[in-house]
Amino acid sequence: MKPLFLLAPLGAILLAGCAQNATQRDFSSAPRDVAASYISARAFDSAQVALRDNDTAKLRRAANDLRLAAARGNNARLSAAFVQLVAQSAVTKDLSASSLPLEARNASRQRAEEKYRIALSALPRDYQLIWELQLDANTLNTLGYFLAEHGKNVEEFRLAEFLTSASLAKWDELLKEIGVDDPRLVSAHYLRAVTAGDSRAWALFRLKRYPEAERAMREVLQVTTDYGPQLGEPLSPELPFHMAEILRAQGKTEEAEIYYQKALELNPDAELRAKIQSLLEGKIG
Repeated sequence: MKPLFLLAPLGAILLAGCAQNATQRDFSSAPRDVAASYISARAFDSAQVALRDNDTAKLRRAANDLRLAAARGNNARLSAAFVQLVAQSAVTKDLSASSLPLEARNASRQRAEEKYRIALSALPRDYQLIWELQLDANTLNTLGYFLAEHGKNVEEFRLAEFLTSASLAKWDELLKEIGVDDPRLVSAHYLRAVTAGDSRAWALFRLKRYPEAERAMREVLQVTTDYGPQLGEPLSPELPFHMAEILRAQGKTEEAEIYYQKALELNPDAELRAKIQSLLEGKIG
């Protein structure tokens, strides 16, 4: 992890990326480039077969081959396509798990987590290079939220914050393209908040940057209050739950309890309901 990329505006990363792309190519490396292009194409084809056959080992090898080829400066487009393809497959597996019996649900979620991890393993190690892949806002948010929720160390939480910030930047690019009288503007603001906005707040929470997380989460809740009713979108119980957890971490237990209760009123799934009720029965703590 490079702290510079966590603290610097994403606009600076964009400028750095443009400068790098403008650098004159060294054609002396052409034979190596051809080999890397072949490896990338073969790895991407292998990944598609692996997803069809649900072959995790083959998918992992394809991710490794793509990363090695990308390190030589080749086929960023294929790397991005791979990451997006595998992340979407992980999301599909994750969402389908909720309707399964407990044992099957856990197994399905484990397979989804393997795919999330494989998609992440195909990313460059350098944050600037991740930005230059030009992943879409949804993929950036998907992977960022996964790490915010299931990350195992500070480095992963930092990557989560970067990915979700990058997703917000993509949303901001879209907002600039939408006219003020365009009916899509309200939906875009709403979706930006409930996806990348919430995800970034959760990543900040996992980094123990609680005041920043609280400000980000309050903004998300304000946007949902302003725009949700116009769109006929009910509030997700995860949003007040995240707010409650952020407040509890700062010792603001009375306000946290209000948000826990709000989450319960929004009919959360059984797992989240049990977690909230356990906290409330224990007087939050």
